[in-house]
Amino acid sequence: MSTAATPKDGADSSTLGELARVLSSIEFGALDAATLDAARARVFDTLGALVVGLQTHEGRLLRHSAERASGGSAALDSAERCRLFVGATRATELDDIDVASCTTVGSVVVPVALAVAARQPRADGRAVLAAVAAGYEAMQRLGRAIGGATLIYRGVWPTYVTAPVAAAATAAKLLGLDAAATARALALALTRTSSVPPAALSRFGFRYYTLGCAAVEGADASFAAASGVEADAEALAGFAQRVGVTLDAAELVRPAGAPWLLREVDSKLWPTSRQALASVAAFRELKVTPEEVDAIERIVVAVPSAYRGMVDRAAPPAQRIESMIAVQHQIALATFAPQVLDDALRRSVSTPPAFAALMAKVEVRADEGLDAYFPRKWGGRVTVRLRSGEERTREMLDPDGGAARPLDLAAIKSKYARIFAASDVRQPDGWLRATRERCERLGRSGGDVSTVAELLASID
Repeated sequence: MSTAATPKDGADSSTLGELARVLSSIEFGALDAATLDAARARVFDTLGALVVGLQTHEGRLLRHSAERASGGSAALDSAERCRLFVGATRATELDDIDVASCTTVGSVVVPVALAVAARQPRADGRAVLAAVAAGYEAMQRLGRAIGGATLIYRGVWPTYVTAPVAAAATAAKLLGLDAAATARALALALTRTSSVPPAALSRFGFRYYTLGCAAVEGADASFAAASGVEADAEALAGFAQRVGVTLDAAELVRPAGAPWLLREVDSKLWPTSRQALASVAAFRELKVTPEEVDAIERIVVAVPSAYRGMVDRAAPPAQRIESMIAVQHQIALATFAPQVLDDALRRSVSTPPAFAALMAKVEVRADEGLDAYFPRKWGGRVTVRLRSGEERTREMLDPDGGAARPLDLAAIKSKYARIFAASDVRQPDGWLRATRERCERLGRSGGDVSTVAELLASID
């Protein structure tokens, strides 16, 4: 990775100030109806992922840690609740993602918005939705400005390095900070940003714990800025130097609402890496049955070259997350055990002989045609070649749930009804229905503070 890090297009203190001006100007009344519906969907989708995440092995570990930090009490303080919720959500591979920046935005912004709103007696649904919009804008802008969609394959985790700024922007809106105070909050958050060695991220629980820490530090930066703490005016340049990137300032200061970036976020219909999703979705549309497997000579999976090495995993997965990354294993699941694709907990991961035989027939290739769409679209093309010479091909650029084919609240409810059942996730009867209704009510009136409190209470 290059250590040269010089902002271009004037990405300095004036850039940070302009970004703060844009973010601080975001208000509920400026958001059109479609964007508000998208924000409600982002809240609902993230809460569904959070419920699942709290029941993963990693989520239980994080809860235990949070309770110890809170003196052994299950009644967590705001920071521990935020750290837990962010980490547990990200542990599912169900949370949303902005492919252009490779940032999983909802896993950070929504828990921070709800946790900070709980500390503000008058924070209603309108304030939460405006804060969500600001947080998404901040994370997606910064993630795109650093080239997150390619940076991740150089060993830098874009979600982690942008999380403090996203959290700061979210909290700043709920605190009502003006542009000057928001700029200080962003600058303080940038000083809390660093990169972590890729090897550390493979340690059990570390990835999710450290992301939660980053979010908490970002939110705290806004409270510090609100109290008058000053910040380094050149924090943006320092951030670029530490991360080892050249910042594209134009991405940071683009006009708001052209379009609103939270409408460019992809959802996932099952727990999977977004890199593998399009290819597996394409394969599923080919409707290969177990009875046809012996007749298959080869399955060729074409993906953008940037992430071929990530999803091409011929060896059987050793643990849950690996099974959600590998194209080969997910193709085997789609063929022999499609219900397991929806199981986000996967308490045991196995590769029966039939799975292994089919996985051995899968060849993953980099494809220049799909490179042309990257990073704006993460596509996949699957060709099933039969021994008879027949071929079946399906290309997928815009899977269901993607920004071009978004999920509404009803579709998200159906998604989690399926995933809860497949994962044996225990929730009170009617949780999905009640949570959908609460998300639908967000911002419908100016005084729905109780709805925000109900959303948090339904998780705790």
